[in-house]
Amino acid sequence: MTDGNEKKHTDAFFSMDLEDLRKGSGKIDRDIPLDWLGQEMKACEYNAEPTKAHARMSLSAHDQGVLLSGNASVRVKTECGKCLAEIYLDLDCALDGFMMPIGTGQEFEEPDDGLTPQDLKREWYAGDTVVLDELIRDAIMLELPMNPRCSDSCSGIALQALDKSKEEYIDPRLAPLASIKLPKE
Repeated sequence: MTDGNEKKHTDAFFSMDLEDLRKGSGKIDRDIPLDWLGQEMKACEYNAEPTKAHARMSLSAHDQGVLLSGNASVRVKTECGKCLAEIYLDLDCALDGFMMPIGTGQEFEEPDDGLTPQDLKREWYAGDTVVLDELIRDAIMLELPMNPRCSDSCSGIALQALDKSKEEYIDPRLAPLASIKLPKE
């Protein structure tokens, strides 16, 4: 392992030593640090703040890699994409896959007939430690909806009347712009 990899492994929240896995199945059942997950969720296109997060996984070492199975339960506070009401999303994220060591030569092989379903669940690890942080983060980010809604029947933002006699309406988020008067040239 290089010095860079060792630092990366020591900074990991979810990792397991291969030697421990070879002695028996490994289990992870713990909370996901909210400050770390909150930082990761800043990449989301909308404001998403985790309020509760927990991961449960079983790992077992096999001849060619590590089999993992489990889930992450995450509660996220955000806004409805249509009416802007504060909402909470409860996500159940599958954490299943097969991890192979980098350096087996298989990580760079591309099948002639395209990807198989097994290829889509394959992950990689380096050295003697299996680090699961990226896998957990990716699973959570993929479960976040592109456009969260408070309900399927959400009617959206109530428009405010600018001039009731002309029946002009404006989105309340844009109302401050309506008061701007541009100088005539």
